[in-house]
Amino acid sequence: MGLCNVKDWRAAILKYFVDPMSSLIIFADPHGLFDDEKLREVLRNRNVKVLVYQDPIVFRYVYEREYRDALERASLSLALVIKSTAFERVPFDILSKGLGVEIGLDRLFPKLSTTVLQCVRVEDFDAVASAYDQYSGADSERASLAFVLEAVFNIVIDNVNTKRDVLIAIASLHNTAKTMQPQIAALLAMQLQQNNGLSEIPIDSIIASERTFLQYLQMEWGNFIQTFYHQAPYVRDAADDITQLELQDPLADKLMRPILKEKSRKKQAMQEM
Repeated sequence: MGLCNVKDWRAAILKYFVDPMSSLIIFADPHGLFDDEKLREVLRNRNVKVLVYQDPIVFRYVYEREYRDALERASLSLALVIKSTAFERVPFDILSKGLGVEIGLDRLFPKLSTTVLQCVRVEDFDAVASAYDQYSGADSERASLAFVLEAVFNIVIDNVNTKRDVLIAIASLHNTAKTMQPQIAALLAMQLQQNNGLSEIPIDSIIASERTFLQYLQMEWGNFIQTFYHQAPYVRDAADDITQLELQDPLADKLMRPILKEKSRKKQAMQEM
């Protein structure tokens, strides 16, 4: 079981900040959950200060100057965050005054691979949490990657089997301006390139850069036109007026058209200069 009902994963942390609560709570946070700005905003609204333990000398100076007296008077609530599970890094005189709490992705989402989840941006945990209750797969990296791709990026990896499927999936990413972490892109590329028909596609690089994606699309222009359009065959430069072409596949039309229109617009602007 996880720390809580993960529909709102922040509740696993916020439950420690309701009355009555300890004035000092020390969180072992190896996966950076406290980096979430929404969580920080809620804590600010509850008048909870967050202090990240890093350099011991700097920490001691800041603690003594800004927090010690207030904590002794119980006029302040402080969340002291360690970016590891090593509570022993905290000086004993401070550790003995507070409540120690371990949080982490393995506790929030125990059915998923922590290795995969560590590659997900903290702002995307909401999407993971929303779909988590329906997850019934294994905790393997492959199954967890498939879950994350669908929950966060709306990519069903089992349906990506051809070059056409790859282009549509990546066009969807660029159209929605959804950022895929390089680690997730690398895992996706590694898995897809096990399919011999996809092994030559530079999947991670065309995910990382829309410009690189468009350059790759330009290289594949002739084949792309013959695959997607009624008016085939076309040579690369014969289909500059994208708005006059009609895609056979409605999904392809929805995903590709904005990118191709932008490409056409930029080319026309360059010609007018």
